[in-house]
Amino acid sequence: MDKRTAIALSPIPECLCMAARCSWDDLHVAGRKRIVSVLDGWVRRCNISNAIVLVSQLTDPAFVRKVLRQVGRCGTEVQWFAPHQSKSVAQACARLGHVHLVQGNTLAEAFDGVFPPAADAANCSDPDLRDYLRYEITLSFMRSLNADPLKEAIETIRKTPFRVPAKDRDSLGHFREADFPYLEGQSKTTTDLKARILEIASTDMRVLITGETGTGKEAVAFYLHEFSARRSKPFVSINCAGLEENFLRSELFGHRKGAFTGAIQERKGLVERAKGGTLFLDELADMPGPVQADLLRFLETKRYRRMGEDKESTADARIVAAAQPHLRQKLESGEFRHDLFYRIAEVELETPSLADVPEDIIRIIRHIAYRFDNVSGSRKTEEAVAYFQQGEETLRSHRWRGNVRELAGYVRRKLLLDDDVLEELGHPTDVPGVGGHEVHLSGDMRRRDIRPVNQVVSEYVRHVFDNKGKLSQKEVAFRLGISVNTLKKHVRNR
Repeated sequence: MDKRTAIALSPIPECLCMAARCSWDDLHVAGRKRIVSVLDGWVRRCNISNAIVLVSQLTDPAFVRKVLRQVGRCGTEVQWFAPHQSKSVAQACARLGHVHLVQGNTLAEAFDGVFPPAADAANCSDPDLRDYLRYEITLSFMRSLNADPLKEAIETIRKTPFRVPAKDRDSLGHFREADFPYLEGQSKTTTDLKARILEIASTDMRVLITGETGTGKEAVAFYLHEFSARRSKPFVSINCAGLEENFLRSELFGHRKGAFTGAIQERKGLVERAKGGTLFLDELADMPGPVQADLLRFLETKRYRRMGEDKESTADARIVAAAQPHLRQKLESGEFRHDLFYRIAEVELETPSLADVPEDIIRIIRHIAYRFDNVSGSRKTEEAVAYFQQGEETLRSHRWRGNVRELAGYVRRKLLLDDDVLEELGHPTDVPGVGGHEVHLSGDMRRRDIRPVNQVVSEYVRHVFDNKGKLSQKEVAFRLGISVNTLKKHVRNR
């Protein structure tokens, strides 16, 4: 049997950049828990002569040590890289003759001492490179930690200078906006959801995604497109909430010049822009009735008319839609068409509320923290994650009305402000909210952070405007329910 060189690494961008600087035959996705199964695989195959391990922390160092002894009996020499402060790795590797533990102030420093970076090596601080690597890591997670996307990423960054592959540019753009919070979750609910996404994506069925606000419905839509045969074609989306009938009709189907007041030029609709790809309709329940009829006809015939035109056009776009649970109420009341519902909901997917997957909360926090942090594995991020781990019982007992979106706000506050957010969560104060919901404010927050309403409104408007993407001022103002002049006034008052 031919002996091979293997590398086992934590799935973070820095480790992929390190792996691009050394030679190996096999790559394995590891981590503080998964490293045991990787080592056990080396024992069973008994064909690894040399191994490189890039894992900084261990959950059960005593058990890892036991398996490492078995690895040594197979004749495998191991180089394990870790920071000085990683006591768990030091405990697992201590006094094992076939294991050479290389340490530094950081994992990168330890690795650089043995494999110095070339002058033209990929710089992991490059935002485009980091986002590309995170994108490929995400594909690995979606495929139950399949190593193929990571191998592809490493081959890409070995080429200098680094460029995002043309086939991935559009996908990377959508990935930056579509964060899937349950990516690292390992509960049965979460693993079943990821498996179901892959299963449905391989078909061309229309999908309705239902779930509470803040549960990542748009990200599910993106991955349904990403793992489909339509991946190389456009993925376009629109939020139907609050849009006036003719405006939404124009957005979906386009218009010709002069079709209505303000139509100063011809416009392609989203069904045309999504031709061959996927059109995602968010907040489907809020679509006006007349537009529902137009959409139904398009789904039945693939034909549509641009506003102001008599001739029909055709487009082949897969429809994926999302709605909150109140869609069922609108069906019962007749506000949403049953025939359209059954056309769109050929298959349904439900995103779980955070309360449904309490065992995934710490993994979700780690995902949010690492995605937000500029340096994966930084001490600040690790300390924040450890802080939340200590309060896991409090996190599990919280109601999370805003689901992952609410949780992300607490994680960001901990990282940026070092607020004691667990103290707030542990002592909530219920006050009447909007629409029958409750708002949770701590005593300290009531004393310190209450501000004039107009100040809060202005901050929100500026936040929306700064993150409007390709939306026009007019559309932003329309969605906010204010005039363009009022929008401009809020934006000026910085």
